[in-house]
Formats: sequence, C-alpha cells, structure tokens
Amino acid sequence: MTPALIQKTLERYEKQIVTAPVEHAIIITRTGEIYHCNGDLHGIPKRYFEKMQLESSHITHNHPPLALENEHTFSDDDFKLLTDFKLARLRGVDEKFIYELNRNAQDNALAKYNLTEIYSLGLDFEDYHYTIMLKALIEGVGYWRRER
Repeated sequence: MTPALIQKTLERYEKQIVTAPVEHAIIITRTGEIYHCNGDLHGIPKRYFEKMQLESSHITHNHPPLALENEHTFSDDDFKLLTDFKLARLRGVDEKFIYELNRNAQDNALAKYNLTEIYSLGLDFEDYHYTIMLKALIEGVGYWRRER
C-alpha cells in the first residue's frame, strides 16, 4: 500500500468511527492487511493487539465522546502501544480533534526548542495535550493535534 492510500484509508475509517459510542481501532499492517477491532467505552483490550504482528503498522482509533478519560489527545496506554509494538503511526480522533504520534521526531511543535525554552513558554501542563507533546519530544517521536 502506498503512503497516500494508507492515509486515505485511515481518514475514511475515521469518519465512520468518530462518533461511535465505544472505541474502535483500524489497523493497517505493513503488508497492507486491514483489521477492525471493537472495544468498549474505555478502550480496546490489549489482547487483540498482542495476537498481531504490528511492527510498522498504522493504527487509527476513536475516543468516544462520553469517555471520561478522553482529554482530546492520547492516553498513556496509547503512547505505550506506539512504543511497545513499534508502530509506524498511531492516530486518534474524537469529536473535537485529530491527533497523531509518528516516527518523525521533527513533527512536533516543540522540536525547535530545548527543555529550558519549553518551560519558559508558559504552557499549561495541566492540559494533557502539552504533557503528551513533551513526552513525545523526550521519546523522540512526532506528535501533532489539530481541530477537525
């Protein structure tokens, strides 16, 4: 699958799952296979992922609107999924935002700053978005979020 086709496929599925009342994940493996996993309001059981060869895969998933832990960005479990399974990319979508973790460390709004400069920016780290942005920077992965 070409990068353009992968992107188009992820975006098509995101439109279908964004308002779902439970979490869904769409997985495109490095060989081009597509899987759809269903979860519940709080996520998708990790056992689904453990059965698959996910290295270099592209995954998108939704965060249901009624999920209390939806902070309009990735959870710690999401971040761990990216790193533990060596995903090429992890995307998320909710009623307000689309967000992505990827393997391009420069794909982060904070990449141009050093840590001292970041703290001088006065970012509100109570907003979990900024925490994930900083965590991605420290881990050497890209992160962005934009409004839908």
